[in-house]
Amino acid sequence: NTARAWKQAQAEIPGWPQAALGYKPRKSDLPLLPWSAFPPSLEEDARRFLERDEDWLSLDDQVADEEEEERSDEDKRADEEKQPLRPRTLSNYLAGLQRIASNLVALGTPASELRSLADLVELHRVKAVLEHVSKRTSRKQGGHVMFLALLLYMVARDHVGITGKALAKLKAWSKKTRPDERGMSDRTLERYSQFDDPDLLNRLVRMPKQLMAEADKAAVPDISSAKRARLALYLALLCETCARSGNIVGLNLDTHIVSSGSGKGQRTFAVIPAHEVKNGQEIRAKLSPTTAGMLRRYVDRYRPVHCTQPSPWLFPRQDGTHWDTTQACTDLKDLAARRLGVDVTPHLMRSLGGKIILDAQPGAIATVQQLLGHRRLDTTLRFYTRLDAQKARAEFQQLLEDRKRGRG
Repeated sequence: NTARAWKQAQAEIPGWPQAALGYKPRKSDLPLLPWSAFPPSLEEDARRFLERDEDWLSLDDQVADEEEEERSDEDKRADEEKQPLRPRTLSNYLAGLQRIASNLVALGTPASELRSLADLVELHRVKAVLEHVSKRTSRKQGGHVMFLALLLYMVARDHVGITGKALAKLKAWSKKTRPDERGMSDRTLERYSQFDDPDLLNRLVRMPKQLMAEADKAAVPDISSAKRARLALYLALLCETCARSGNIVGLNLDTHIVSSGSGKGQRTFAVIPAHEVKNGQEIRAKLSPTTAGMLRRYVDRYRPVHCTQPSPWLFPRQDGTHWDTTQACTDLKDLAARRLGVDVTPHLMRSLGGKIILDAQPGAIATVQQLLGHRRLDTTLRFYTRLDAQKARAEFQQLLEDRKRGRG
């Protein structure tokens, strides 16, 4: 954010120092045009695509199609039991199509020429969009470019009805954007490795309690202390549930927070139904007494600062919506950078949950699978395989060093 503001100041303030801070535009910097900027038929066609009844294609399905002969009967049965896509996923698909159309306009295509999804999946336009997004995000695989490539392939295959060489080309481009190893990415591994120092990890998990104590120093809750308390509770819930950020910011006090008993015997749970979770696995997490107490204090003392109107959301905003994942991620990253000097994201918190288990119980991969809600054990294994290799090499180097010093 500092580098972004610095670049903006260079453009707008005469005499501002021209030293470069290495700012790289994010995908959020792209101009996102409203649907009203395009012919009405484009949005209508996009919504028809989302309303279809056929089975949806996902990234896992695409990979499975290519590896059909190697799949077990158990894997095939798991595919047959897939849940319908969640409203949030469908919303992401719609936003992705809007982003694709906006990119094409930014690249010189008149908005009036984009009348249907068929206009988005013309080969030269798909190629231009993927190259543009890859350049802006500095990524050729994974992330946003992989998502858009797959989305365009889905549209071409299942909605527009493209076949033959054109479809094969789109499928090849989509496959090319997929990481060679669908496990822990280089970026996540780098972030994960920051916490090889156990003291640093301990400081991170203790931070929610510290933040709430700092918020409580304010005699009267204000927006500053309320934001601090909100971030404290958000981080505590990420740590204890290992749920995705979207599920945490979308917690509903009426349906997701369940308490039983009273006094010292009171128990509080975060319960998120399977159909609201990305992998279709219910989350039922008992909160520790500390976090449960933090939740009650936040609701009673700080939540009203964020929203004075009746609202079911645990983290409400004045406009009636809830705190969004983008702002939550930004606040968490800024906090970790200032206090710990590390790069932390909500997604990393899930990975660190597995780390805590594996550090204490090496080989307890099935326990990690249950914690993270992975349907298949091989998903968990793929994600943590790179860590096993890293640990093995570190242990080998230590053994080698011991022998050099005559201790072997």
